[in-house]
Amino acid sequence: MAFRLVHAKFDERTLRAYVEFRDKDHDGGEVVVTTIFSFRPLNPLNHKQVKEEIIRNARHLLRGAATFGRSVMEIRPKQKAPDFDRG
Repeated sequence: MAFRLVHAKFDERTLRAYVEFRDKDHDGGEVVVTTIFSFRPLNPLNHKQVKEEIIRNARHLLRGAATFGRSVMEIRPKQKAPDFDRG
């Protein structure tokens, strides 16, 4: 999947970053991936630099989450899916 950047915002009051990526799904829908995280720049940054940094950090966090998800799935034993059709 090749996610495209939709939003990258930073709230200076709360020091929170919000980054949203989207891509088309295989069935014609849309996949939305968001990251919300604390961001405290070590050095004074202008608006463009802050945006670049929060995008870079968001991509890094998403890569880590994808890696974590794969490792958890490898560790867990295979379980039978629940049968929701039973009344």
